[in-house]
Amino acid sequence: NSIKSFIGDVGRQTTQRARRIPEVPDLLTPDYLEENLDRPAPYTLVAGMDFDTVDAVPINLLKMGYFAISGREKSGKTNFVRYLFSCLEKQDSGKYPVEAFVVDGYERKFEVLKQHAFVSRYTTEFEDLDVILKQMDEEGSRRLEEIKLKGIKAVDNKPLMILVIQSAQFFEPNGLSKENTEMCKKLIKAASKVKMFSMFTNLE
Repeated sequence: NSIKSFIGDVGRQTTQRARRIPEVPDLLTPDYLEENLDRPAPYTLVAGMDFDTVDAVPINLLKMGYFAISGREKSGKTNFVRYLFSCLEKQDSGKYPVEAFVVDGYERKFEVLKQHAFVSRYTTEFEDLDVILKQMDEEGSRRLEEIKLKGIKAVDNKPLMILVIQSAQFFEPNGLSKENTEMCKKLIKAASKVKMFSMFTNLE
């Protein structure tokens, strides 16, 4: 009928969805999230579901700066990171660019992440972190200078730089040199301002 056609036409012209009757799925999968929950803002990913409200629980990579993923072996940590990267892959790379660096362990749990076009460096050599940190530190300094001259919007078109550290050596007592420790602290402190994000994925 005419009212049904009208509702259908309106629905096709908007990205918003009708609110569904709360339903907790037997298994929370990426396909379920895609079909049932509103698409989040750029660089904001759905981390899970609030089972009280049946709403998405978002994480904004631009605002967080960093996070650590903890859990026992086979608790889903690796799958969660893979899911986050697949979500980033689906975003418009022209409008919302990403550049990622992955420092994996010798088990190569994140080798599959190399398939994403925005992963500019994947390594299992912990020593490579020296070069990556220096690159991100220098880029962060450049971005801070641009922000001082042009304002915070100066980094809007810059890629979100993501550092993923899986290597267990990072968490060892003498895993980081003093210089690298200071660069890590500096990166985390300025991350949300200079459009950078760090992910520590091997905590237990």
